[in-house]
Amino acid sequence: MVAYSFRPQFIEPIVGRSKCQTIRAHRHRHARVGERIQIYAGMRTRHCRKLIPDPVCHDVCAVTIDLRDGNESRIIIADQRPIPAGAPEADEFACSDGFAAEGGMRPIDVMLRWWRDTHGEIIFHGVLIRWTCVDDALVFPVPLTDCSRMEAS
Repeated sequence: MVAYSFRPQFIEPIVGRSKCQTIRAHRHRHARVGERIQIYAGMRTRHCRKLIPDPVCHDVCAVTIDLRDGNESRIIIADQRPIPAGAPEADEFACSDGFAAEGGMRPIDVMLRWWRDTHGEIIFHGVLIRWTCVDDALVFPVPLTDCSRMEAS
């Protein structure tokens, strides 16, 4: 099982189930389709906490974010046609990644600004991981608050 850690700004969209994907740099191992994913905030710190019950990965594909020209910025997902920043589906993509309209800016513009400010890369090649949240009752049959009261058998 693979674990991903998220910045504080993404906690609310993840818990609210509006963020259902993440874009990551290539690494040795990412989640695989059908595998559960662990979603955390603050991993490797004393403030680490699990955000939601383990969702199931339903898609892993290559993604490119091209920021060479603000008006021509685009997102390319695997073999699909590029999504220009001006297209309505670009806003849908940004919302699924946890971004919302802000100060008169569209979600995709907020996402691309964040990407530039955070990563500073003009062209990013990585992996898009999408998940589906499952019924919490199926993952945690005992309410989380009761787990500490369970006795060892």
